[in-house]
Order: sequence, then structure tokens, then C-alpha cells
Amino acid sequence: MTLSRKEQQEKDLKAVLAKDIGAKNPVFSLDFIADLHSMFSLYADPRQRRADIRDILMTAKTLGLDTKFEIVFRALEEICDQVGADALDFETFLKELTAKVVKFYSYAG
Repeated sequence: MTLSRKEQQEKDLKAVLAKDIGAKNPVFSLDFIADLHSMFSLYADPRQRRADIRDILMTAKTLGLDTKFEIVFRALEEICDQVGADALDFETFLKELTAKVVKFYSYAG
């Protein structure tokens, strides 16, 4: 039985939320992680379930994340600079984003 794209996305999100990076995320709420996953899924290749972070960065800017969630946007920029044209899966993306935001907060505090 083949899952629809939406069913596969829901399954992928549940899998991430069941892991510590989702369930015990030190920065993001489960709702925010679900929102990130929705944005990520817009660009993720359906078979590989990986997305180009440059596309996500452009969408984040269009949605106003650069002013509304400046630290998250700066973290996205750093990830984009770090991985360049490489595509990431959502779990790796979330781990990287979380680590960058934690780093920013530790510098600020």
C-alpha cells in the first residue's frame, strides 16, 4: 500500500516528534515544529524527503520570519551558508536549527 504525500508527511512528522529532538526540544514547541515541518514539506522531494534550505530561507523571509522570529531566521541563514546547495531531511534540519538557536541564546545570555 502506497501512502499519499499528505499521509507520508504526517507519518514523518510523527516520527520526528516521537524522538527527543521533537518531544524534548529545548527551543521549539510541538506546534512550532509542526509549522516548520509544513514549510519544509512544501519543498521536500517526495521520494527522498529532503529539501533545499535556500528555498525554505526565501519562504521564511516572505512570511516575515526575518522580523517576527529574527533569531530563527538568522539560524536559517547560517544553516543555508553551511550546507549550500545540499538538501537536508527534516530531522537533520530541525537538529541544526535547534543547535543554532541555542547557540544564539547562549551568546545573548
